[in-house]
Amino acid sequence: IIVDGRLTVLGTTACPVVLEASGLGDHEGIQFNITSSGRGSLVQNLTIEDAIYGVTIYGSNPVIENLTVVNPDRVAVDMFNSAAPRITDLFVDRAGREVPFQNDWRYGIGLSIGAGSTPIVQRAVFSDVLTRAVNIWGGSGGLIQGITVDNCSGSSWAMVAGIWVEDSQPLLTNITIDTSDSGIVVRHIDDSGYTHAVIRNAIISDSMYRGV
Repeated sequence: IIVDGRLTVLGTTACPVVLEASGLGDHEGIQFNITSSGRGSLVQNLTIEDAIYGVTIYGSNPVIENLTVVNPDRVAVDMFNSAAPRITDLFVDRAGREVPFQNDWRYGIGLSIGAGSTPIVQRAVFSDVLTRAVNIWGGSGGLIQGITVDNCSGSSWAMVAGIWVEDSQPLLTNITIDTSDSGIVVRHIDDSGYTHAVIRNAIISDSMYRGV
């Protein structure tokens, strides 16, 4: 589903809207383009199954509440081009676990925030993801709070981390990571920008490296 204007999805807790493939092969979820910015898109109580990508946001600002993405191949929620959504109660139930082979590293990622994006994310649970639960890169920021990661492991293409911050400036609060190859990784690579991650109230357990 490509959104150039406004999209409204009104499921309920008892009866969520379910987006799934209608035939063979996986679909590519919902894509918000920059032309949908400021149009008032609202997604409530949506479950996405059988997806390569769950929700992709290019420079837009939808409000997303109670989103569940079940085992996406690549990325559950992906942001580019100064995207600024508000996301509340995100649940990623496995990611990248049914991919027969990888030909690059972007498989099994829960939430990817990139290219100057600044979301507000409140309460997100990532269970059994292949590469990264939260991946922040490219001069991005935002407020990400109330994150729970349970088992982040398995990728042979990239360094695995519960939370990865690269060349970005996010505020991360109330983080719990249990069983991850690396807990939190902060890296500065591009000297044309700067890296400043603020991390508060983080508990990391049963991980090879708790902080790098």
